[in-house]
Amino acid sequence: MLIAAGKNGVLYLIDRDSMGGYHSGSDSHAIQSFKVVDSPIYGAPAYWNGHLFVFASNDVLKDFPIVDGHLATTPAHRGNIRFKNPGAIPSISANGQQDGIVWVVLTKDYREKDVPATLQAYDAGDVSRLLYTTENDAHNTPGSALRFTIPSVADGHVYVGSRNIVYVFGLLHSRK
Repeated sequence: MLIAAGKNGVLYLIDRDSMGGYHSGSDSHAIQSFKVVDSPIYGAPAYWNGHLFVFASNDVLKDFPIVDGHLATTPAHRGNIRFKNPGAIPSISANGQQDGIVWVVLTKDYREKDVPATLQAYDAGDVSRLLYTTENDAHNTPGSALRFTIPSVADGHVYVGSRNIVYVFGLLHSRK
């Protein structure tokens, strides 16, 4: 299966081996399609452990479970922090099928000039639980916001690209 999102706020579940072709004025090519929000979805959703995480423009992070090969049309959980245009593109870190974290970088509207980015971490089991935000941490900001920034997760670190620099976030190790 393939999942696509559109500026019309619709999620599409498509058979990637038989995409069905274009049908003007119809979503009949899709296995499933439904409106998530009345604003655009600019970035790709993230998948982990039977759940699809979507953060549309002017909306909150939403978690749609996949049940019997279809997406639930109502989110199982939703975040509490609404973000303006363009929303965010989620990325997942996990220890196999446990301890999932949904990472997002809140950026800026295309009209804004120099705005600080905000890195946020949500509990993938319940995205209403914000685990971390740089918004309240003046010493750990990911610099000036670039639109459509995707946090990259590797080897226990989260990497966030900013203007002319990459910020690296990770756990501090205590010294004995």
